[in-house]
Amino acid sequence: MRRLGFVLCLAIACAGSQKKSEAAAPPAATAATPAGVNGRRLMVVGINDTHGALLSIPPPKWVSSITKSDIGGADWFAGWVNAIRADYKAKGGEVVVLDAGDEFQGTLISNEFRGRSVTEVYNAIGLTASAIGNHEFDFGLPVLLERIAQAKYAVLAANIFNKGAKTRPGWAKPSVLIDQGGIKIGIIGLATRETPLTTNPINIEGLDFADGGPVAAQEADALHAKGATVVLITAHAGPYPPDNEIQHIAEAVKGRVDAIVSGHHHTAYASIDSGIPVVQSGAKLQSFSTIELTLDDTNHVRQFAVDADATPKQGGPQAILHMYNGQPATFRGQKVEPDGKVSAILRDYPRRAVLGLVLMASQAFFYNAIFFSYALVLTRFYQVPSGDIGWYMLPFALGNFLGPLLLGHLFDTLGRKPMIAFTYAISGVLLVIVGYLFRQDMVDAATLTACWSGIFFFASAAASAAYLTVSESFPLEARALAIAFFYAIGTAIGGVASPWLFGMLVGTGERGEVFLGYLFGAGLMIAAAVVELLIGVKAERQPLESVARPISAVEG
Repeated sequence: MRRLGFVLCLAIACAGSQKKSEAAAPPAATAATPAGVNGRRLMVVGINDTHGALLSIPPPKWVSSITKSDIGGADWFAGWVNAIRADYKAKGGEVVVLDAGDEFQGTLISNEFRGRSVTEVYNAIGLTASAIGNHEFDFGLPVLLERIAQAKYAVLAANIFNKGAKTRPGWAKPSVLIDQGGIKIGIIGLATRETPLTTNPINIEGLDFADGGPVAAQEADALHAKGATVVLITAHAGPYPPDNEIQHIAEAVKGRVDAIVSGHHHTAYASIDSGIPVVQSGAKLQSFSTIELTLDDTNHVRQFAVDADATPKQGGPQAILHMYNGQPATFRGQKVEPDGKVSAILRDYPRRAVLGLVLMASQAFFYNAIFFSYALVLTRFYQVPSGDIGWYMLPFALGNFLGPLLLGHLFDTLGRKPMIAFTYAISGVLLVIVGYLFRQDMVDAATLTACWSGIFFFASAAASAAYLTVSESFPLEARALAIAFFYAIGTAIGGVASPWLFGMLVGTGERGEVFLGYLFGAGLMIAAAVVELLIGVKAERQPLESVARPISAVEG
């Protein structure tokens, strides 16, 4: 019911906003319109709560009536921004792009790279400024400082203070004053007061989060004193009760601030609070909000329009559409196309995450399918006394040792991709052959052990290559974490499922049932070989920093 109430309030507020806009439409700007001419327009594009969701998704229900294509994706959002910038440039206007926080935390791509992927994409888009959300602290303060250093945009937090003091930490920049085409624009960033309740307290030890309203009002006055004619807020604070945090902020800055981009509550919100247009566009980069400001001849705001001409619903956020009713998406006649630079960035992150997951999970299943179930096979099918099992394990250790030792140099001379693909594929093929011999009862315990030792000569090199791939594919600072992460995920998938499955199969006492399990494990290894050939990383004889740029590297 609470959510329904907000939807109704949203509809009423948006309708009022649009009516105001239509009743006092300004004269159209021209390409020759200079700064300081009555009627010039400034577009504020707002996003919030991306949570690492940089990739497109199938169309959800709320846009299914107007498109059957994917929506969202950072490259398509960049394409929309490019179209908006082109339109405003042609008409003498300007565009700023604000993010209201919670850029990180929520997807494999973002989590594994600790937000670096999001910041790199935002840099490519040309973000103007962002607020600090509560989830920006999830990887710890040192990582947040790395992201702030990496960002080419202003990362702002006016209401974060040293605990028990009125001073801010050095990294907490309260605001920024920019000159956008001759317009002096002040931008203030705010974090939510709820941050201590919504992130690990250890990560914010020594920090206080003050009420955003009074701090923003003071900062707005300072920006005006420095010459700002337009003042904006990007705030990781939402509209929901009981706190109604963004409404209280708007009330505190009434008459001082011209527009607010909010976040935190993952809702579609477009309202006029205390005379100030306030927007929020949902979450996970599926849509964005717009506030069009019309300026007078002194570059002060005389009028605004909230989410005008948006689809699927005017007055709501603009869906990041790829297609609209079967036609390419456009913005005021400008065709929207995915941004090539952002697309190139996105290709690396998900591919390497998928590659690491596939290689680790398949080898974990393979090892557990044979090694950790072999004692059951020996006792159940060959009546080997439990006291003698250890002797049969020694050849496994020999094969595991000799494989990486004798094959390792080939991963550098012949190359990573061919050797990883070969060792995975040959392990799978040999498992099919030996599994068939087992099914037909054509091998005794000693012969089967010799066969497994031969298979693990190649499989051990393959498993070592999986760890090598993960360590090389991710930034220097994240390599230990990457290995631990993918080992944990791979073990959860292969290391848990495989013993459970083979325990049941061996328990049937049927060789054919066990053979089916071997076939499945072989299939995973062969599939991993194909994945390696398709998206593997050519890392041989290259400096590791050139294969995966360090997280701390800051683009010039």
